[in-house]
Amino acid sequence: MAYTENPVLYRSAAFRGMMEPDTGVSRWIAAGNSPDQLMHGNVTVIKRDKRVVTAVARLPTDGHNDSCTVLVKRFRHKALWRAVYAPLGRHRAQRVWQMSRTLRHLDVPVPQPIAYFVKRRGRRWGTSYYLCEYLIGVENLFDSVTRDNDAFERMSDNGLLAVIMRAIACMHANGITHGDLKWVNILVDTDNTAAWFVDLDGTKEHGVYAERRAARDMARFVVSGFEAGFAVDVLRPLLQWYCEARKLNLVEFERTMASRINVLVRRKRGVLKQDVRQ
Repeated sequence: MAYTENPVLYRSAAFRGMMEPDTGVSRWIAAGNSPDQLMHGNVTVIKRDKRVVTAVARLPTDGHNDSCTVLVKRFRHKALWRAVYAPLGRHRAQRVWQMSRTLRHLDVPVPQPIAYFVKRRGRRWGTSYYLCEYLIGVENLFDSVTRDNDAFERMSDNGLLAVIMRAIACMHANGITHGDLKWVNILVDTDNTAAWFVDLDGTKEHGVYAERRAARDMARFVVSGFEAGFAVDVLRPLLQWYCEARKLNLVEFERTMASRINVLVRRKRGVLKQDVRQ
């Protein structure tokens, strides 16, 4: 599935959006299907909360003989005023689409964005859908290092952790923060040779206060490492790779993160692992 610089505009009576051309999704839409049908049929819900449903959808693209598998996120507006005034800004699915494309342009590894669709009801914009590549044979970084005691050292030795930290540094150097930079939101393949950042709902591009927000992002990453059972001395080489990529002083950056780390640790008291690996 090729990434293009010229996605196709999609408009119907009820929806607007954009999608990559010549994909299983574009062929599914061309066959007369509506985005409303995305969550029906051969769908497996993998996460659900009040406003967001994440599912794996298998869409028939050639009658019933062929299909494509995609990850679908369905967003609902948090409040009525957001639905009314959404045309003044960007919808959640549209924001994830645009940030995913921006990150891929920066060579930050994220699943390939395929499409987004926003539904209109009268004068209000409502439910929106974001579709991206469904990754097979992966698990999140947290599960990988807690399931296999050698995984962290293996990913450190083969350079994957350095790649992850430099990708985060690239994001932050361009004024972008992930917003929820936990280890569960970083996927690695079973060979521990490739990684992807996921759950980009809170990813934002900042004009002012970008450095402060980058420090908050990294503090969340560090505390997630504590939750996985790693001491700060074990995590320091990761921070060193990050600081080298951004030409930052490690000691000063750790000082910048310290207050936020303390806040997060207090919130996690009783949850953080006691068997911290030195």
